[in-house]
Amino acid sequence: MFRLTTFKPLNLLKQQSKLSAFNFVRYQSNCANKVNIVNLAKLPESAGINNIIYTSSHEWLAFNKESKIGYLGITQYAANHMGDVTYVELSDVEEVIEAGESIGSVESVKSSNEIYTPYKIEVLENNMDVLNDKPQLVSEDAMGDAWLLKVKVLEEQSEEAVLDLEKYETYLKGCDE
Repeated sequence: MFRLTTFKPLNLLKQQSKLSAFNFVRYQSNCANKVNIVNLAKLPESAGINNIIYTSSHEWLAFNKESKIGYLGITQYAANHMGDVTYVELSDVEEVIEAGESIGSVESVKSSNEIYTPYKIEVLENNMDVLNDKPQLVSEDAMGDAWLLKVKVLEEQSEEAVLDLEKYETYLKGCDE
């Protein structure tokens, strides 16, 4: 769960996106001119991803329900509110992290934010090879190239603990008010 601290509210656009492509999962709200879409084509091993969840604290987790392998990151909504990301720190490979615990932090010119996992996970890979050199990629492409962790989901939480696409979209509409 991402705890976002901003210093001033952003005016968010309420336009509907008409994007659809076979390797995109459609997210229907626009936030600060950037559409929240998990770009499966930019995830290293996206074949078989068949479940995407969101949290009210603006993380996403895309994974295969059978193999339990997937990717975790923050939404573009969160990235837009943070501003220019300057530093990323992530959990180590093979670390097991309980649901609700921190997987690392993202620092920006506006704030420093802990990032949390919605499910119990094992870290298979982190994206630090890319994000050490280009932390600003989180600001630019939080839903694709700037994925944070490749994970194995060890234990899912109840459906009430996470949001599906429709519930996340409804939640974001409330954030705009």
